[in-house]
Amino acid sequence: MEKKKLKIALVNDSFYPIFDGVTKAVDSMAKCLCKLFDVVVVVPDYEKNEENINFYKSLPYKVLTCKHTKANVQNYRMSKPNTDKAFQNHFSEENFDIIQINSVFPLCHFALSYALKNKIPCFCVVHSKFKPDLKQSLKLNFLVNIFVRVIIVLLNKCSGVFSLNNKMDSYIRKLGYKGKSEIIPNGTDFCFEWENIRLVEKLKKNYNIEHSTEVFLFVGRFISGKGVNKIIEALNIYKQYEDDFRMIFVGFGPEEEKMKRLIKKFNLEDNVFVAERTVDPKELCAYYTLADLFLFPSTYDTDGIVKREAAAMKVPTLMLKDEFSSSDISDNSNGFLCKNSKEEIAQRIKEIMANKKVLYEVGENAYKTLYIKWEDIANRYHEFYKNKLKI
Repeated sequence: MEKKKLKIALVNDSFYPIFDGVTKAVDSMAKCLCKLFDVVVVVPDYEKNEENINFYKSLPYKVLTCKHTKANVQNYRMSKPNTDKAFQNHFSEENFDIIQINSVFPLCHFALSYALKNKIPCFCVVHSKFKPDLKQSLKLNFLVNIFVRVIIVLLNKCSGVFSLNNKMDSYIRKLGYKGKSEIIPNGTDFCFEWENIRLVEKLKKNYNIEHSTEVFLFVGRFISGKGVNKIIEALNIYKQYEDDFRMIFVGFGPEEEKMKRLIKKFNLEDNVFVAERTVDPKELCAYYTLADLFLFPSTYDTDGIVKREAAAMKVPTLMLKDEFSSSDISDNSNGFLCKNSKEEIAQRIKEIMANKKVLYEVGENAYKTLYIKWEDIANRYHEFYKNKLKI
């Protein structure tokens, strides 16, 4: 008789069609964990158009949704679990063995309260630094500080937390977290496939890229905290040294119009491009394969799945010194580091591209040290929960 799988809830306050790092992480984890657990992803409801309905039907795991209202921040949805009686009943009927929350907002608050009431182990994966998002939505520092204290209270009620790296773990402890923690990073599903070469050749033609053309890439949300405008400003300086380069931005976000204005202002229309949004893994892999260097001067991210996606294609990443997401980067070894200014970024690009041998070696080391499959990450969670529940 086959042993019954443990049932785990992966709860998050955002999900498709919002494409952000946490959504990608939850989806990837669910796809891997559903081979080991009975997985239910618990997220806000979505617009019932044909595209969304077909997408949700295609997922290999169950999705339980909660009523929501639109939030004021970047098209996110604010869950309303406490007023959705049907959702509450469905959630209770699942009889979860483990609950894993992936944010600190209403739906995850509900899930934690339910776990405490019903004595179910509940762990939180800490994906973000909280404050940047809170500052953007609340504006006033005293309100931000109140919400941070509320978040720390929530974390201290959990059975434990998962931090993406040691720097993130130190951050939450400085804010007041006193519980148990495990360090488990993000992973990636990306890998090189020869069939991507056809797509790469198509991109080369689209962007008029010759063999000697330098190619830089950014993938992600277009928000100021990810340094998208600073990249354009830095490349405006870099163009004084090298004119034969292409910079391709792949993503979406509120900074897009400002980015386009900067490109026009600096007369970079032949060098810098904002690509059509895509979430197709094969297309994204082709963009990474095309690139010589991934540019990611983010002060926002804590781990950055994109640096692992780039590493999967042996493409090194230029990141900022002393940031959370660069904590596993050794300069000129498995990545490149610089200070947070347009002048420093431009100078560092100049130095990197002047030594193609080092660029190649760093890309190889990035692949060896940063490329982690989601399947391996899922196995680490599985082992942790097995040991925790003593099964």
